[in-house]
Amino acid sequence: MLLSCKYEEVTVPIVNDFILISDKAYTKSEVFDMEKELMNTLEFNLSVPTPFVFMKRFLKAARSYKEMELLCFYLIDPCLVEYEMLKFPPSLLAATAVFTAECTLKGSKQWTKTSEFHSQYSQNHVLQDLLYVNELINATHFSLLSYNYTEPVVTQLTETT
Repeated sequence: MLLSCKYEEVTVPIVNDFILISDKAYTKSEVFDMEKELMNTLEFNLSVPTPFVFMKRFLKAARSYKEMELLCFYLIDPCLVEYEMLKFPPSLLAATAVFTAECTLKGSKQWTKTSEFHSQYSQNHVLQDLLYVNELINATHFSLLSYNYTEPVVTQLTETT
């Protein structure tokens, strides 16, 4: 519990609080020893990268602007909750969203050498994934997602660009 608090909470409880909660069943050193054992067992891997981690890098490489960023996030949102998308690496989903946004907004049908270098994916690889994302978009009703992206804050962002 202490480890999860350190990872998630803004203010971390002190160890003595956990000792009191456990009715002094553990000592301070036992709590720390268990925390070390947990971290070693997890090999310090507390989370996995999501497409958003990769998207930041790929958008920077593509010299994106606010409208392109919003479109990328709009495209990637349904992929995060769709079970079928788990078979794709998060980096490939991010690359596909960036490529789709570039094609849509810039009219470009080419995956640039810069984007290919930073993503490590060829245009053919991205296009194969694009077919699955396109099927997902066509098969899913985006009423809530569309509503989220028409909120005044998002609309103001797109109007300023």
